[in-house]
Amino acid sequence: MSGVEIIATSPNRTFKGFQVTARRVNNSTNPEELLGIFNTTDGDSKVITCLGQPQKMLGHATNATRAVVNATWTAPTQNAGDIVFHATVVENKTVIWYDITATLRTSNNNNIQPPVHTVPPVTTLPGLPDWDECGTSKGCFLYPGSSKTTCSGDDCVAALSYRSSGDLFTFELTAEGQDFYVAVGFSEDRSMGDDQVVICTALPGHQTVQMSYNPTTRKTTNKQYTIGLSNLSTKQQNGRVYCTFNSTAKLVSIKEDGSSRTFDLGKEKYYLFLAWGPLYRGTDVISKHTQTAISPDMMDLLTISGAVPMLTGTSALITSALCLAAWCLLKP
Repeated sequence: MSGVEIIATSPNRTFKGFQVTARRVNNSTNPEELLGIFNTTDGDSKVITCLGQPQKMLGHATNATRAVVNATWTAPTQNAGDIVFHATVVENKTVIWYDITATLRTSNNNNIQPPVHTVPPVTTLPGLPDWDECGTSKGCFLYPGSSKTTCSGDDCVAALSYRSSGDLFTFELTAEGQDFYVAVGFSEDRSMGDDQVVICTALPGHQTVQMSYNPTTRKTTNKQYTIGLSNLSTKQQNGRVYCTFNSTAKLVSIKEDGSSRTFDLGKEKYYLFLAWGPLYRGTDVISKHTQTAISPDMMDLLTISGAVPMLTGTSALITSALCLAAWCLLKP
């Protein structure tokens, strides 16, 4: 068991929010892996379920101003090698300290166990979606925005395409915005909550495709392991963000209570949401979306639609994100 301490080192300096996780120093095959468990007896701190696993993150429980945080961390039972702690600290609404690190060296370099899961790499999209295929080889949902009534693809504010081949689905997403993310949500109703979300970022050096689950109890999205996704690609070009990925028909999310939630894209109909918005500068951390769009009806993704106009969304898909790669800070 090791002690974990966050200290405001400058005199009279304090902070309000924080999140801490532990990872391998060499985590290139699985940057999502979180190690050990945190414990705290401080009423202003809490342990957080992340990636469906309890106590994998330490965070703030209140907005109390503080100068120091103390907690304990218990290492995994199997040797994972050198460990690095990553912290993000919110001093105030305009001053956020990202990726503060401290390394804990292993005393034994023998029998180091590899990660259980391997995360697929994200590449740069070599080309752009062909929207002329809408209605023939793939279905499309197009959002023209409020200034026009129709659009055909890259002239849309946002757009989504899909196609299926056996048990595999291919999705293409795009939205207007420089240094933006774009996300798709699968929902059983027009209001987000208890839904599957895939979020794409394309900032150079921070290209990610992230699986998340929207719980019903709060307007945040809880990151899941990237299991069921493959052929991940993103790109920024001409003031737009683009993303493509393959998905198995069944996507499974783990709720905070440990129960599982299965989304079967091949057997069930879903409303399709699109959301897009800015990233925090120089990171893959999403902020509140600037806009959302929704399919007019629940959709059968085994059936190819034509170019279907999307409606302006009236409910939040995501307002902030928990357990993302660069650790977005949340209000408790």
